[in-house]
This record gives sequence, structure tokens and C-alpha cells, in this order.
Amino acid sequence: MRYRGSPPFPGENPEPTRGRRRDCRCLRGSGPSRGDDQLAGDVAAFQLGASAYLFHWQKEAVAFARHHAERLAAQPLWLFSSGPLGTDLVNKKEVDLLAASRPKEFDELVDLLHPIGERVFFGKYDPNARPIGMSERLLRTMPVGGEGLPGGDFRDRPAIEAWAQEIAAELKGTAATP
Repeated sequence: MRYRGSPPFPGENPEPTRGRRRDCRCLRGSGPSRGDDQLAGDVAAFQLGASAYLFHWQKEAVAFARHHAERLAAQPLWLFSSGPLGTDLVNKKEVDLLAASRPKEFDELVDLLHPIGERVFFGKYDPNARPIGMSERLLRTMPVGGEGLPGGDFRDRPAIEAWAQEIAAELKGTAATP
């Protein structure tokens, strides 16, 4: 399996086998009317992901998922979200921060799209970048424990790679035999 636009995984032939390509296209929720080109072509599976703010997935991603529900539900699909900042897996009350950061919209989307799996990853935040939507503008005005939101890239690349490998193994197991 390869992700469109990404380098091959270690040990994988960078040239896909003609007629047997097993792509998993990673979609960026970009609103209902945009993104049709992301769904074009013969693709083995999709990943649909967006960042979350205040326990909600970006509205554009939710609109994209609803608008393209029939197409997305017809293919193997995985949902993901990024958003919690920092590196602590649990807070002071021993609450799992990744589980607690699951977007509220995932319940609806699981019922609508029937994804094979879902995952929440730590995110990235640049306080100097232009805010993405009203939620981020609001978020920037709220103190977190008396401090501002921590800036930085908190994405756990080994965890992301491990999840990609799980998806690749799942797709490899479902590949049609010639």
C-alpha cells in the first residue's frame, strides 16, 4: 500500500504494480463542494482526517464526510483526528488525553460511514500562523492553566507510521488474488 504523494514504505517497491495498485488516499476534509478530485480514480481505501478544536472536528471535514458519505462508505475507510497538544498521554486526573480528545462528530460519522477504524493523534500548533476558523480564534483567547496554548509540533510520527502499517497490513489481507 502507498499513500498518494508520499514516499514508499521501507522495503516497498516505489513503482506500483501495473493494474494492481493498492492506494490508500489520505483525504483532507475541505468542504462538501471541494475535494471531488480527491475521490476520483480507482483507490483501495481512504483515510479521512482533520484537526479538532474544543472536541469538535473541523466543520469543513464534517461537511465533506456528509456530502461524500456514499462514496466513502463504499470503500475501506479510516478516520483520524489531530489536536491534543503536548506529549503527556494522561492528565493529572489520569484521563487518557487521546481518548478524551475524540471529536464528538465521530459517533455520527461512524454510523454514517462505517469506518474500519479511527485514531486520534497529537497535533501541531503554530501560534504565529493565521487561525483556522472561528474555533481557533476563540481558542487563542482562552488561557490554559494560566498559560497560553503551547506552540510546537507534538505529532508522534512513530505512532502515525505504526497506524499506517496497520492499515497497510489490513489492505494487504483484503487484496484480491489474481
